[in-house]
Amino acid sequence: MSYTVSKKEETIRKVIKNNTLLEQSSRRVYEYNGNIMKIPKPLSLNVRVKPYNQYEYSERYMIFQNITELRVYQNCPPNLKYLLCPLVDYFYVQDIPILIFKRLEIVTPEVLEKIRSRTKNLGKYIEAYFKLNRFSDKYYRDIYSDILDLCDIFDLEPKDMIINWRNWGLDRDKFKIIDFGCLKKEKKQGIMFEYERMVKNDKEKV
Repeated sequence: MSYTVSKKEETIRKVIKNNTLLEQSSRRVYEYNGNIMKIPKPLSLNVRVKPYNQYEYSERYMIFQNITELRVYQNCPPNLKYLLCPLVDYFYVQDIPILIFKRLEIVTPEVLEKIRSRTKNLGKYIEAYFKLNRFSDKYYRDIYSDILDLCDIFDLEPKDMIINWRNWGLDRDKFKIIDFGCLKKEKKQGIMFEYERMVKNDKEKV
């Protein structure tokens, strides 16, 4: 049986083939029209894209990080949304969301030095970011508290948010979390099971 590639699937195939790969782990992150596109690893192997429930568990969790980020972004309380990297757009291939986020500058120690020399005030806040878990300044005490609230609401893994500087970027002079798709280890299986049960029930109703 021949397989017709949808326009959306053709889009991600072109991105994978032609665009710069910025990061690869559970999800492949590509440059896309000045922004970034997050494509779950199982979809980036240039094979036919299947519905979510036809992938193995380990592959579904890679995909589920996109599902989680979309859920968090769409349902985040207004007072905490300032923490999140702006979502520019998204679309589905089969029933799997492909996410397009604003591309931010990752705050590495080298970037810190560059920014400190450029703007005194901003340098102070960057230093605060690097000391998020030391509690010696109200700025990052407040951020730390808000991150924990966000993690409690959506069962996200706090260590990914606070300790891993690769999960943070700069949007002008504001810090944003650029990866908020990792669930707490003890929660992820139950949350995925509940999501898959709901999807199955919805399909049976159709």
